[in-house]
Amino acid sequence: MFGTTLSRHSSKFHLAGIAIAIGAINMASPVNAATYPTANLLTNPGFETNLLTSDANVLGPPFSQNIWGDEASTITGPTAGVTPHNGKLMLSMTTDNLVATQTFQLIDVSAFSADISAGNLTASASAFYNADQALPAALAEINIFFWDSSENTTGPTNSTTAQVLDANPGTWEQLSVNNVPVPTNTNFIIEQVIYGDASLNANDGALHAGFVDDASLTLDTVPEPTSLGLLAFGAVGFLRVRRQK
Repeated sequence: MFGTTLSRHSSKFHLAGIAIAIGAINMASPVNAATYPTANLLTNPGFETNLLTSDANVLGPPFSQNIWGDEASTITGPTAGVTPHNGKLMLSMTTDNLVATQTFQLIDVSAFSADISAGNLTASASAFYNADQALPAALAEINIFFWDSSENTTGPTNSTTAQVLDANPGTWEQLSVNNVPVPTNTNFIIEQVIYGDASLNANDGALHAGFVDDASLTLDTVPEPTSLGLLAFGAVGFLRVRRQK
């Protein structure tokens, strides 16, 4: 695995994962009037608008929101044997000759602050990945990060295990992180799509790309105990009543 990296002002740093434990029988508190699960919170999730900024503008001042910030990317139509997963365009990510090439979007989730503060919400992120036909084993990953109102990390990095894509440019593969508890002081969520730089190098010496399309980020309520579990509790009570009689 190439590791999860972020860059701020062109520097890179590693965020260590932190285990999160959730009580198995805790009931979620009532949520506010927001509708869950939310619609996709990302802007331009399918890269159909040819608009990017630098990763430094997203991860550092001015902390640009609702726009993809990249290190070494362009938005393109069909190329290298790959057609977009949906629509006419897709994100093309090439190596920046370091550890990984990354693209980010910063989302303000303060509109959901009441439910976040109560510990009621989870986040889920996904994207579709494909690679240049010259690349036999492109290595891809998706991550989400949580920030407070001062752009400080509020919780662990949550990521997929890095996945080696198949060598077929005709197939897109979805990577996702699902139902990640949102830390209670979260004000921003960052979605990151990422490729390992070394995996974008082929033997012909030419520059090759990994592609991303149809990204998503949604919030949902913390799952409650299943109706089956509640039924089981009821059955135990019924049996106790019968035995007492």
